[in-house]
Amino acid sequence: AAEFAAVEPLGTTLHFTFGTSSMMDFVKNWIHFVRSAQPRLSPFLVGAADKRLLTACTELGVPAAAIIPELDVWTYERRSTRDEVYQMRSDWAYMRHHRSDFLEMGLVKVAFLWELLVAGLNVLISDLDVVWLNGHWARWMAYGGAEPPLPEASLLAAADILVSTDELNAEADLAGRRPSHGSDLNTGVVFLRCTQGSKAMVQAWRQAMLGRKGDKHLNENVNDQSLFQGVVRGAEL
Repeated sequence: AAEFAAVEPLGTTLHFTFGTSSMMDFVKNWIHFVRSAQPRLSPFLVGAADKRLLTACTELGVPAAAIIPELDVWTYERRSTRDEVYQMRSDWAYMRHHRSDFLEMGLVKVAFLWELLVAGLNVLISDLDVVWLNGHWARWMAYGGAEPPLPEASLLAAADILVSTDELNAEADLAGRRPSHGSDLNTGVVFLRCTQGSKAMVQAWRQAMLGRKGDKHLNENVNDQSLFQGVVRGAEL
């Protein structure tokens, strides 16, 4: 609670990650580097996709939140349950190798992002395997604060969403070309400004995931990242 005591949502960027208790070592690593970065990355929040992770974060004094248990992330309708929080359940400890569970994880992620954006926050979400070595992200992603933006990043102020990429072709990057197949947009780090454009993209992303429910051709490569890329490439940008 102290992490958010003096936070005014409008104009504030929340550093966010989420996962399940099966990834607890990664959660602790992410928290360590977020707290160690200079300048400090604050405020931050861990989204817990099961009760065990929520309990562990609470015991560690880490700001954490869970989704209400009645929410069905597939339908956005209320359901009857005896759970205290939303529970991701799987026979697989590493959900990337389970096609439907990994897609459900994407829907849980999007549910968190939607609520945070609606609350008026900008959100900088990063995967649990991301290590923040310093707190100078704003020079590339946002205006305001003590540090002026880098000149080469000036046009980024017009973007609703910024996303990392696996494009390693510097020539193509400088030419402004989109990443090629095999050099995907990487949702491991995504900055979402609290704008109507971001909210529209989050809902389009959610709809893309919902559209694959029950698909017999699902595999581990059909996930929130590949579907994010499909939405971006299919849009008239």
